[in-house]
Amino acid sequence: MSLFINTPSLLPKIQKIICDNYTLIIIIVKCIFCKNAKAFVKLVFYKIRIYNTMCIEKQNGSDDYE
Repeated sequence: MSLFINTPSLLPKIQKIICDNYTLIIIIVKCIFCKNAKAFVKLVFYKIRIYNTMCIEKQNGSDDYE
């Protein structure tokens, strides 16, 4: 994962994929982690934080990744 973060040109593409497929990603993660409730709750908080920083801020026009 750190490889992607350290590659600036990939970051906007990864953000677009995550933002465009966010509901699908949530469903997949739910399926994977539904057996471990504690891990799932942590993931929900991480996902909300990721979504807020990656998708909502990007929509508001703070696109300073280039």
